[in-house]
Amino acid sequence: MVRVLALLVSVSLFGLVGCGGGGNSAASQCDNFVVNHYCPAIASCGYATQSACVSAVEAELNCGTVTRAVGVATCESDVDSASCAYLYSGIPVSCDGVFYH
Repeated sequence: MVRVLALLVSVSLFGLVGCGGGGNSAASQCDNFVVNHYCPAIASCGYATQSACVSAVEAELNCGTVTRAVGVATCESDVDSASCAYLYSGIPVSCDGVFYH
């Protein structure tokens, strides 16, 4: 289970983090994405518990330092509607480059 979660975090979130600038609401959007969209989807697929997912993904994304978020609503919607098989293989294309540090 831990290896699967580690794979998901490393593969799925590779494209989420970039460089840029912006406001504090971006950190809240990142937290919301992790807690209310991505991790519930991962947990419902049985890949990890909600708490294990949140811990791993928050450590990878470091939401507290996100300064800009672009296209979050589309990404969230696509994650919410993605199949478990799709989430296991990666994240929706709309989530690539959404959160910037």
